[in-house]
Amino acid sequence: MFRGLMIMMICIGLANAQMISEFDFQTTLQKLKQNIQTRGGIIFAEFDHSKNAQEVNLKLDPTVVVVFGNPKAGTLLMQENQAIGLELPLRIAVYQKEGKVFVSAIDIQELAQRYQIKNQKLIEKIKQMMQAILRDSTQKSQ
Repeated sequence: MFRGLMIMMICIGLANAQMISEFDFQTTLQKLKQNIQTRGGIIFAEFDHSKNAQEVNLKLDPTVVVVFGNPKAGTLLMQENQAIGLELPLRIAVYQKEGKVFVSAIDIQELAQRYQIKNQKLIEKIKQMMQAILRDSTQKSQ
C-alpha cells in the first residue's frame, strides 16, 4: 500500500507557471524580490541551492528559491483547509539553464482545487498578483 501511495503522489504533481526572463540572473532575482515586496508580500526566506551545492563540492547552475507570502491571505486559505499550510508560504524559483534565466511558480488555482478552497475571489487575487510578479520580474517595460 505504501508503495502505491508514493507512486500516486509522484503522479499527481503540480502545474507550474514558468517564464523566461529577459534579464540576467541577478537582475531577475533582484526584480523578483522588489516586486514581491511592492505588492505587500513578506519574504520569509531565500534558499540559494547553487551555493549549498558548492558547499558539498557539487556544481549547480544559479538556482534560488524565494519563500514569501501574505499572512492575511495565507490565514484565509488555511481557515478553509489547514492542510494547504503544507504549500505555504508560496515559493518562486529563479534558475539559470543553458544561458537562459527561468522563473517558476506553482499554479495557485491548481492548489485551490487540490485543497478544495472555495474563496475564488481570493484565489483570483493571488493569481493576478503572481502573474504580475512573474511578468514584472522577467519582462522589460513596453
